[in-house]
Amino acid sequence: WLKPICLKRICRIQHIFSDMDTTNAETQHFFASEEGTLAKTEKACNWHQAARLLVLATVIVGAIWVAAVESVRGSLPWQAVTTRAKTSLKDQQQLVGAMCVADTEEGCLKLGGGCSWFSYTGDCPNCEKWVSQDGGDVTGCRNWDPFDYCEHQILRSAAEASKKDRGDPDLADVLQHYHIAKGGISKEYAKKMFCNVWCDAMEGSGCFGQPKAYNSL
Repeated sequence: WLKPICLKRICRIQHIFSDMDTTNAETQHFFASEEGTLAKTEKACNWHQAARLLVLATVIVGAIWVAAVESVRGSLPWQAVTTRAKTSLKDQQQLVGAMCVADTEEGCLKLGGGCSWFSYTGDCPNCEKWVSQDGGDVTGCRNWDPFDYCEHQILRSAAEASKKDRGDPDLADVLQHYHIAKGGISKEYAKKMFCNVWCDAMEGSGCFGQPKAYNSL
């Protein structure tokens, strides 16, 4: 908005100069004075114009920066902490799973870490019908969570296959054929558990599969 005003003032002064008699001493003095004013006016206009362009450039650069940040938001270090944490945990679980390779309970427990030995006692027709025919996919040296194992891999599979209520005694019998040995450096020091069904007595609550320690009340 300053540029039109500056140009108008400069043109006005230049017009005055063109109409004056430059041979007159008084006119020459006025000319010299106004010439200085004209130079100052041009300089001020140039500075104002430069400042205006600088502000405009700053706004444009700022807008470009914001757009760039938004486009890479998910990859910024402080915004990707949660994603990296989840990925790291998944990688660790996969690593532990790859380490849990053993053909015997003794060999599995010696691996330590998150490795546990899952076994099936056999002689359970319903187990082979509702959970696993040979037990191979639900036994062995694994990094599974015992609670998740009893609830999802055993009870849920048996309940869905049999169409029985979770509190049915037949399902409890099935679960008790699946055992877990966890921790320790050998079979003697391992924590021994077996899957069982626990039903909440509160009205509206359900039954859940969970591990139960040997000889517990």
